[in-house]
Amino acid sequence: MSGIIQKKKNRLYKYTQLEYLEKCLKNGVYASELNHLNDPYERKGILNPDDFRVVCMTTSKRKMLMWSYYTMHKGICIEYIVSDDSRSILKPVKYVSNAYNRRYLSAQEIKTDLGKKGNEWKHEKEYRAVYHSADVNSIWGSIPGKGKNDIYLKLKVSKVVAGCDISLDDLESLVNTVNAYNSISKEKVEIERLILRDYRHELVVDRQFDAKTWNKTMG
Repeated sequence: MSGIIQKKKNRLYKYTQLEYLEKCLKNGVYASELNHLNDPYERKGILNPDDFRVVCMTTSKRKMLMWSYYTMHKGICIEYIVSDDSRSILKPVKYVSNAYNRRYLSAQEIKTDLGKKGNEWKHEKEYRAVYHSADVNSIWGSIPGKGKNDIYLKLKVSKVVAGCDISLDDLESLVNTVNAYNSISKEKVEIERLILRDYRHELVVDRQFDAKTWNKTMG
């Protein structure tokens, strides 16, 4: 696979909690601080970890383990359109066995190294964009947060997917949030819900679900 996303790979996915949906619709993909990532190697040996942020995405909305890791099947998966501007910085993670001592690496070398993970994570099929505080690139956006600025990769949302165990209250909130965003922005963000497939361990799209007509009484 090339180090740069191919033209045909124009959708990537982010598993997250419903509470972050409105910010993601407005701003793009949140870039996490290193100490918020679930692999302790992410920050190992980096003297100034606050200078770096990482956007973590994947190739499918139907990864059972990813739903379990990041949402317990109660959250959402956001489908983003990969823009031409983002193709040079959104790259597939390289899964490796060896690790560098980052204490002796430059900021640029650390950014490259943050595009690598241990082989144990290979099943995630992750794509990453790595941000450094010295970066000047219009594809990154900065928004005031609690004590530190929140950093986002400016990508458009094309679809929001509800987990198979999402509550009816949360599903209603999801539908209302997306509909309100579409009305104001004139975008056409779609909504899907996943269900468990009968007779096979697999998540599939609920073809009976129609966000335009659904209401909480329908279940």
